[in-house]
Amino acid sequence: MSDDHPVLKLIHAKYASKYYDPVKAHEYYMRTRELKGRRQASELNAEGKEVWRETKANIQSEKDATLEEARTAHNEALAQKRTEAAEIRKRIADELRAVLADITARNSEALEREQEETKRELEQEKAKTQSAIDRLMAEDYSNLSKEQQADKRAERSEEVARLRGDLKSVTDRIREETASDKTQIRSKSQTAKTSEREETRVERERVSEELKDSLDMARAAYDSLKQSIKDGYETTFDEEFNAIKALYAKQTKSSSSSSKKKSSSSAKKTSSEETPVDATPTVKRTAAERKKMRAELYEERQRARSKSK
Repeated sequence: MSDDHPVLKLIHAKYASKYYDPVKAHEYYMRTRELKGRRQASELNAEGKEVWRETKANIQSEKDATLEEARTAHNEALAQKRTEAAEIRKRIADELRAVLADITARNSEALEREQEETKRELEQEKAKTQSAIDRLMAEDYSNLSKEQQADKRAERSEEVARLRGDLKSVTDRIREETASDKTQIRSKSQTAKTSEREETRVERERVSEELKDSLDMARAAYDSLKQSIKDGYETTFDEEFNAIKALYAKQTKSSSSSSKKKSSSSAKKTSSEETPVDATPTVKRTAAERKKMRAELYEERQRARSKSK
């Protein structure tokens, strides 16, 4: 929702100013309202009651529409905040998956390089040993006596055995070193992943806290706005009722008794010269006329309120 939305403008106008305290304003309204008391339709005459009924219904309808607009704007603002937070969380999750995938890929490549290097070293050692054995086996002892040939063959067998033993020791050492290197590679990869997950957890918590604070502030602003709207319309109800009462006040018994005690000369005056207590001529009006008059009165009061604002 953009900042030029009418409801948001109202929030900014009423709650961003250092000259206006909505809490103190509401407390003052509650104090003065309790002193004023409730609006009593029994204080109006029959026509006044009808005017008040329709006027009150129109004000209530406008109040309900204003509150509904504020509620809709509030819900849209909350939904927008939640959507933005969800998008941020999704981006964080996507980034984490990408980083973890990259760490896994680099780990696999390192392990594969280590395995290839181990294989190459083993093949080199085997080839070197086999080459030495082949040279020994190629020696010709035919020009020697049988005893000398037997001794040479025995020496050769011992040397071959030694070469093969050395080869086994070398290959075992290479495999052990390879296993250790692989363990370090995996450990380094796991440490990197743990670090990334922890950073992501902290960032998610930060987003959640910011969302919570933002929602709390929005709810507080909405509650203040809603109460301000209600207080404003309570004042409007009072103003409209007092204006109607001034024109359609119910004639009291004391006023009737006072009227009966007038002199006979006053009683001979024409009805047009007499002024009832409610200041309203007793004229028979049709239902359409009464409705039109009520609408005009309400519109006139609305225009007066708009000018005063």
